[in-house]
Amino acid sequence: MQKRNYLIVLVLVIFLISCSGKSKLDVDVSDQDINLSISRLDKELFEADLYNLRELNKKWSNDYGYLYETFISQMMNMGLPKDPMITYRLEKFLTDSTINFIKRELDKSYSYFSL
Repeated sequence: MQKRNYLIVLVLVIFLISCSGKSKLDVDVSDQDINLSISRLDKELFEADLYNLRELNKKWSNDYGYLYETFISQMMNMGLPKDPMITYRLEKFLTDSTINFIKRELDKSYSYFSL
């Protein structure tokens, strides 16, 4: 019984000592120059040249990798980027009037998000 009490006290002491209140993740970076580059697949997709979709599909597949593959196959339900029909499907998506209407409305609502 006494060993158990010592063990509980020891664990509590270790716990209290280890909690200094200062986070190891709280690092001062105010004097650091940070260069941040953001790539937006949605922007690249809607600004794409429809006559260059085959090459752009390869570029996006290389640049974005698994993100692009998941976007095309699961979110867009167009198959895989390596599918021979992918350029046709991308062109149909990009020229769809409903998709373009939604994009225009989203651009109006989120015009401040222009990276």
